[in-house]
Amino acid sequence: MVEIGFSTVFEPERQRPPHRLGFFGRRLHWLYTRAGRLKILRAERLASQSTAEIAAREKALVEKEAELQTAREAITSATAKHEAQLKRQQRSSGNLEEQGSRMGRQAGCHGRFAQPHGRGEGLPARTAESEVERQIQLRQNAWSERLAQSRQELDDQRAATKRSARP
Repeated sequence: MVEIGFSTVFEPERQRPPHRLGFFGRRLHWLYTRAGRLKILRAERLASQSTAEIAAREKALVEKEAELQTAREAITSATAKHEAQLKRQQRSSGNLEEQGSRMGRQAGCHGRFAQPHGRGEGLPARTAESEVERQIQLRQNAWSERLAQSRQELDDQRAATKRSARP
């Protein structure tokens, strides 16, 4: 300590030489705090990566569940449609059996129409069947017209006999 006039000037203390502070000297504290920070940063990076992977997996799982739900709904609706179609087929097969028995009776009555005449022999089975159906329809129409004509003639005769019986 040195006094100059009315002020006092303090001399700085002597510092220890750096080689006495340890292997790394004054930088030791900085070194291990830096190492701790790096460890913390690495752990945070791993945690954020893991969180991102978990979020991606959960998102994919939600999408798969949505696809599964739509597939289940599609299967349910397809099953319902199939069951309805099956019921309709069963009902129509019952009607077809009834129609088949009627057609069998008609075929017995119209046996000569079952075979195509000359030109239908080379046609496929469907065309031949449609030709047979067309011919049957034509014959039935002709029969209905004859029947209507006969009724008209009978009605005319009755009216004529009533007129002649009155005087």
